[in-house]
Amino acid sequence: IRFASVAVAVLAYNRRDLPALPAGPGLLVPRREGRCLASAAFETAVFPGSAPDGLTLVRVLLGGAGREFDVQGDEAQAARRARGELRELLGLGEAHPRWTRVARWPQACPQYAVGHGLRLRRLESCLRSFPGLCLARDSYRGLGTAECVRSGRQAARAVLERGRSGCGVLL
Repeated sequence: IRFASVAVAVLAYNRRDLPALPAGPGLLVPRREGRCLASAAFETAVFPGSAPDGLTLVRVLLGGAGREFDVQGDEAQAARRARGELRELLGLGEAHPRWTRVARWPQACPQYAVGHGLRLRRLESCLRSFPGLCLARDSYRGLGTAECVRSGRQAARAVLERGRSGCGVLL
């Protein structure tokens, strides 16, 4: 399974410095736009109370499959890129965030290529030879935190059903 790298930047703006953000939880940027910004989530619109009064949080996803961006670069570079692309896309003018946090996730996002289903069936066939081994992650049947939790719970149930002796879990 191939993986793509991403960086996540969270920017905290003084609400009074921002023009009105678009309605809704955020935006997705099609790859054909040629940007490294893949999405922006308006965190304080989705989760009221997630920031102190007067602050607006925007979470930006940079990179991913087909979006060239050096997620190994320094934090300041990712923050500048996030601010610049948000400024262009949302017309933020000269608003500067009070603070920015960046997390880099190299090779973190599984890419489901043609033939992924067949690959999974082969993997499951191989795993039958190792009855104590369970795989858990979003690499297999769905992306994101919810899938990681579901997959982990399913693996835990399988391990408990088989008994505790000699069982292992590979994440």
